[in-house]
Amino acid sequence: SIDLVDLNDDQLDTGINQALQRFGEFLKMDHCGVYRRSADDKQRLLGSPSHQWGSDVPFPILPPEAQPDSWYRKCVKQEGRIMVGTLNDVPESAIAERTSLSKLGIQSFASVPFAKDPLQRGTLIMYAKHETTWQTHQVRFLELFVQIIRSALDRQLAATEKVRLMEELNQSNKLEAIGKLT
Repeated sequence: SIDLVDLNDDQLDTGINQALQRFGEFLKMDHCGVYRRSADDKQRLLGSPSHQWGSDVPFPILPPEAQPDSWYRKCVKQEGRIMVGTLNDVPESAIAERTSLSKLGIQSFASVPFAKDPLQRGTLIMYAKHETTWQTHQVRFLELFVQIIRSALDRQLAATEKVRLMEELNQSNKLEAIGKLT
């Protein structure tokens, strides 16, 4: 987290990816990715991560595979985060999710959403091709890590907005100068 705080705004993407790598390696995961909401549909996660480390295969039970009434969606609505240590933790009634995960050899995963923020809604998802026993301290550490990543994304968004506003101000100043000349 200290590394992300010390980075310049233009270095945040690289810093986030490096943080995902360190965290994924620490928890012995095969993939760690930030899946953000689409700009036009706040309820839909994008199928590809905005930042990632590890396997390039996106998490398979996100749209379009996941339907609004899917097991994954119900869990997210009820509990927020999902911690699956083995495919046996996914109910047999969730056949689509089990099949998608099984085809890629994914045995365990964690899905932890960012805190409710209309501009930065998204989820950190990590998976492994081996079973995982999620310890309480790992879950707490994961939730803290998600907040650090969210803060970096908030900072990145603020920097982008600052650039946009500065451009608008410069344009306004130019128009004002032209008005004074006439």
